[in-house]
Amino acid sequence: MGDLGKTTDRTVNAPLAREVPTIGQRHDFDAVTLQRCMTGQYEAHFQDDHDVLSLNLARGQVQSAHDSDKLAPFALEPYTINYHPVGSATYALGREDNYHFLSVRVPTTVRRDLQVAFGIADGDIRHIPGFSTPHSKALIQTVDQFLASGALGGRLVAESLATLAVAEALKAFGAAGPSTALSAPGAVPPAIVRVIDYVEAHLDADLSLDALAGVAAQNVYHFAKRFRESVGETPHAYVMRRRVERAKALLKDGRLPLADIALACGFSGQSHFTTVFGAHTGATPGKYRRAVRT
Repeated sequence: MGDLGKTTDRTVNAPLAREVPTIGQRHDFDAVTLQRCMTGQYEAHFQDDHDVLSLNLARGQVQSAHDSDKLAPFALEPYTINYHPVGSATYALGREDNYHFLSVRVPTTVRRDLQVAFGIADGDIRHIPGFSTPHSKALIQTVDQFLASGALGGRLVAESLATLAVAEALKAFGAAGPSTALSAPGAVPPAIVRVIDYVEAHLDADLSLDALAGVAAQNVYHFAKRFRESVGETPHAYVMRRRVERAKALLKDGRLPLADIALACGFSGQSHFTTVFGAHTGATPGKYRRAVRT
């Protein structure tokens, strides 16, 4: 392994010795994967069938080569993003111990939907090292908090964050984003009404951002933006609030055990139910039941 301060003529060949070490649990939600990674003494070759975004949490340095056989030093800055679109070949050699970053793997269908919304041609998609946008710091901090919570909120949050990460990458190409004309004040577009009805009928299901966007017949980015404009909160926040409201009604009714209420309201289990319910109400489900039934 060469000195990180110089370009080296070492030829890059794949497959390489090993992958970037992962810290903690890897969270897979169908095609979307989020995980916390650590550099150190490693060699890694990123050539994926998904788009991959590395979210940098602090300063660091690696040697890297993108579609090349020459390694060159590359400085990692805090709250920047490295974007590796599908088919791009990037080799990274790290020597710094305890440098943490976040990794997001997203199916190309998400990016292609966003390309249409942003008006970006396939030929314009390329590898972008170490870029930032006005929102990249907040995004990276939110992904970090999501992973630290054990992926609380599940699939809907993971898909929302992955979509936002890809959108930030596309903004680095100079795209301003899709125009979304607002409806008349107080009016909720019919597409969003369909989604609200769908959510009410499927609160016990594992709702995904992609499925909700499909009900609205919109791409996920456009849907998430329009939903927040119309309803005043994100799709995930709305779904969680409605699940808690349904749980309150079932707790007041008093006939179902807590584990059954958790499943009936779409929570992954009683522990998830207790955490989310407590965050919304300040009480555990058991305490809430006792209070409303006395």
